[in-house]
Amino acid sequence: MKNNSGFTLAELMVAISIMAILSAIALPAYTTWLPGYKMNSAARELYSSLQQAKMAAIKSNTQYSVVFDQTVGGIDFAYIVFRDLDPGTNQPDFSYDGDEVDTTPGFPIMKTWESGARFSFDGIGGIDGVPDGVSFPGNVIGFRSNGIPVRDGGGDPSGGVFLKTDESGKTTSVTVSPAGSIRIQ
Repeated sequence: MKNNSGFTLAELMVAISIMAILSAIALPAYTTWLPGYKMNSAARELYSSLQQAKMAAIKSNTQYSVVFDQTVGGIDFAYIVFRDLDPGTNQPDFSYDGDEVDTTPGFPIMKTWESGARFSFDGIGGIDGVPDGVSFPGNVIGFRSNGIPVRDGGGDPSGGVFLKTDESGKTTSVTVSPAGSIRIQ
């Protein structure tokens, strides 16, 4: 008696056909899921960076600021988190000009958007007149040494950053309240 082990050609073709059908069903779902995932990832990363700025300000007893949509050395950064202590005046100046000295490990944080996420230019979230997707005055927010947000020139420091995906148009926002609460909405 002959013992044949293995698969027949018909069995192999059926298995390949089933895999092709499952792939055809899964691919559209994956392509619609991926842009939202990238945007949510960018929002979580921004949330984390804002929390780092707040905690570093408290720990070092110095103001840390986050400036949005800034070009440094020919590179367009989505945001930069830095210790805001101008060496000339020894005061915060709400601008990253490269002369801020920071010995805190991991700072300054300089981030560009991954492909797929960007600032929303649509004034989403019920906020009109936010042409660049950032509602912080002057595109900057600082955190005092007590963790409370502050803006250049005083006044209400609350605001948000509005993000949108390139492919699907989905939107989300990261907001900071006047008390310093940071949320993803």
